[in-house]
Amino acid sequence: MLGYTGGAVVESACVRIPVGRDMLDDGGLLADPSARRRLGEVLGLLARAAG
Repeated sequence: MLGYTGGAVVESACVRIPVGRDMLDDGGLLADPSARRRLGEVLGLLARAAG
């Protein structure tokens, strides 16, 4: 699927993180602590897979 580009799917990072409007602050940034934590975990998985 992504082989010709040298890309790979990181299965452990394939997650759904629902974000509702009520989870955003007045500036439109994600303010919900649990969603932020989960997003950080997923970004960490991607960074480790890339490194």
